[in-house]
Amino acid sequence: MSNSKLNHAVLLYRHCQLRQASCIDDLQFAKRFPGVLAKNPVASGKLKLFPMGTLQPVKDGTKGTGHVMEGKGQKYTISGPRCDLEGQEGALVPFFWVKPTTEKAMANMVATTAKSEDGTWTIPCFKNSTKIEAGKQLLYYKPKDEDNPVELPSTRKKQKTS
Repeated sequence: MSNSKLNHAVLLYRHCQLRQASCIDDLQFAKRFPGVLAKNPVASGKLKLFPMGTLQPVKDGTKGTGHVMEGKGQKYTISGPRCDLEGQEGALVPFFWVKPTTEKAMANMVATTAKSEDGTWTIPCFKNSTKIEAGKQLLYYKPKDEDNPVELPSTRKKQKTS
């Protein structure tokens, strides 16, 4: 890893740690489907989730895909860490567990950005747009795209077949 990339990874980690640490206790990960839930009620605008993971430089002249952090004339795509729930290995980063919904009324999070402490970097984040009751899944609105339909995880138990 280059020294510049390492410095940016440290900046991202520090930013996320400072701004996200207080709200982690209000979250829990779902066991039956991939998602993150509010463990306690969260007032509107009080929850901010930031991506933490691997940084990959965006090639010059391209926009970058996914979650892009940018500043000082540089751009990095942030990829979530690997996580094996069954093997209990890896890291759970709540940002990557916020799921899309095609129903506006169900959405309680919005995709937005925040500035780094020194104001030179723009970092993607999710912020809650409404009060979230305990037990509710964190969802953001994503209109249905006919070419790429959104698939939501099922919350129903699968029946065993013999």
